[in-house]
Amino acid sequence: MRELKIDEKSINYPVRDRINLRGFNIDVPSLYRGKCLNMLLPVSTEKLAKHINFDGLRPVEVFWGRSLLCITLFDFLQSPVGPYTELVLSTFVERNSNFKIPLLSLIKDQVYNRFNLFIIDIAQNTEIAVEHGNLLTGYPHNPNLINIKFEEEDDSIFIKSFDSKKHILDVEISKPKKERIIKESYITYFSKNEVFYKIQMDIHGIAGNVAVNKLNLGNHELAEFIKSLSVSRKPFQVRYSRDVIEINPVLKEKV
Repeated sequence: MRELKIDEKSINYPVRDRINLRGFNIDVPSLYRGKCLNMLLPVSTEKLAKHINFDGLRPVEVFWGRSLLCITLFDFLQSPVGPYTELVLSTFVERNSNFKIPLLSLIKDQVYNRFNLFIIDIAQNTEIAVEHGNLLTGYPHNPNLINIKFEEEDDSIFIKSFDSKKHILDVEISKPKKERIIKESYITYFSKNEVFYKIQMDIHGIAGNVAVNKLNLGNHELAEFIKSLSVSRKPFQVRYSRDVIEINPVLKEKV
């Protein structure tokens, strides 16, 4: 079977600006390449909504009273500031919508293209990654550094996230049996210094849905936050991308 590959020639974004940070020349928008795991876990809509402090935005419901917490684990091998790993907590949201019937379960395969994201927190493993993220996008960044390790063994992939003292989460997944080319573009919302922004982020990758064999939450503050949302350990959907390119920020503006 022919191995799928990203069409790199089709990825062409004009450079709008260039920022120098500690000797690194950072293009705007910037390109990031590596691998990632996207895990969608059902949580309490009511509890999740308390962390979206923007009028007009509300979590998309997958079932009555249940929305999705998106946990994304990145291993960026290429970035403007060198390799780093990243954990992102976010949720799918709707803006100024009166449509309240939860039909997300009927469009499971379209979730990434149908809805936008509200960024709750981002944790990374290097100071320069945090510093450049604050400068380039302004997304909320956790000041505490964490680590993420991706390991492969036979037909399984093991992903662990932790800091120097506590575990955040450990995941074991089966390797994808089928893969597809993904090209996605969506809006991410966040707040900074009581100002609200939206950023367009584009994704190009090779991905496949996977089964979760094990999922353990630790006692790190990020794990405790996830638990506080009445999280289900049975994922709504899990997707692994062995090769992914993120372009960010394609566009950024105040809301």
